[in-house]
Amino acid sequence: MGDMDVIESLRQKEEELEGMLNKAREKAAEIKKDALQKAEEIRLSMSKDINAMAEEYRKAEAGKIDKEVEAVKEEAIKDARHLKSMAEKRLEEAVEDVVSYIMQAQDSRLKVED
Repeated sequence: MGDMDVIESLRQKEEELEGMLNKAREKAAEIKKDALQKAEEIRLSMSKDINAMAEEYRKAEAGKIDKEVEAVKEEAIKDARHLKSMAEKRLEEAVEDVVSYIMQAQDSRLKVED
């Protein structure tokens, strides 16, 4: 084999290696593209899961808040009824006191007139 044959053989090997290198680069790019696509799918899936969990948490907290609001309303109604009852009782007592005072005043006036 002459020098030209050796050089030609080396060129063929170089081209072969260059072809293999290009195929490896294409395969790596394909693997990278697939990996990025899977990562995006996972991110979207996790985002949906997180959103669902957040919505579930929000609903649970809203339910708790609604219960607390209802309890506060019931307590306020109870307190308002109690205060109204006390006010009515004090008003009745005041009316009784005024009537008693008027009657005593009339009794005193009648005694003075006699």
